[in-house]
Amino acid sequence: MWAKHGQCEAVIAAAWSEGGGADVMVKLNNCKEKLGLWSLSTFPNFSKQKERINKAMRALERAPKSDTNLLESTKMAEELEELEEREEDYWKQRSRADWLSVGDKNTQFFHKKSLGKKEEEHHSANCNYTDSEESF
Repeated sequence: MWAKHGQCEAVIAAAWSEGGGADVMVKLNNCKEKLGLWSLSTFPNFSKQKERINKAMRALERAPKSDTNLLESTKMAEELEELEEREEDYWKQRSRADWLSVGDKNTQFFHKKSLGKKEEEHHSANCNYTDSEESF
């Protein structure tokens, strides 16, 4: 999500060059700090944004039909779809970050994840499917 944004590379380049001749760890920490601040300002709360768009779309639905309103409604639907894709990317990245930070350390988190997958596989293997109504 962040890497796809046009400003991401510029934020990283600026943060990296701020360190001057500092060691790599200082530069990485600087990048982490700058990217965190940039993320908060660039990617506001998804729920609030979706609610704002949905509210505007409902208002357009109640408004008299016109070409302008139809165009605006289409634009908002596209914006909502893009926002939902960004939110999905965000949660995918968050889950990977959680896995990387705690999932590899022989922890309860790791065991729960692996047990969950085993249970899923076990349930799907025990399912009997039928098309006939008599078996119900």
